[in-house]
Amino acid sequence: MNFDDLKTSQAAAMMRCKSPAMVRRELVMHAIAYNIIRRLMQESAITFDASLDRISFKGTADTFRAWRGVLAAAGQAKAVDAFVDMLIICALDKLPDRPGRHEPRAVKKRPKPYSLLTAPRNVFTVAASRRNKGLPKRKLIPVPPILCA
Repeated sequence: MNFDDLKTSQAAAMMRCKSPAMVRRELVMHAIAYNIIRRLMQESAITFDASLDRISFKGTADTFRAWRGVLAAAGQAKAVDAFVDMLIICALDKLPDRPGRHEPRAVKKRPKPYSLLTAPRNVFTVAASRRNKGLPKRKLIPVPPILCA
């Protein structure tokens, strides 16, 4: 499994847990979800004779997310038909052919220079060093009465 692809496709770059054991569990859950989606892509490609390289990972993940309620609510006989319908949709969601395309990994959004909100808004206070940012305060210049008329 490509760990970079897992982090990108499932927004797993930042772990939400704090303890090492829970981070390991979170990584395992991301890996399981990734493998389920890849398995659906493979099943769809084999069943409907589609190219596995051209089936969209994001499209398959979105389709599975949309169909999971249908699959859970369907009875035993209808679940198989619903699953086949979902595989058809996954097989039809193909990536365009883009020969010679190269996508370098780079972060487009830069982090904001603000501190993290670590307490409720009514309790949270900004550190004194972050309030002024060292900028001089503007002085108000009185406008002569002649220019106000």
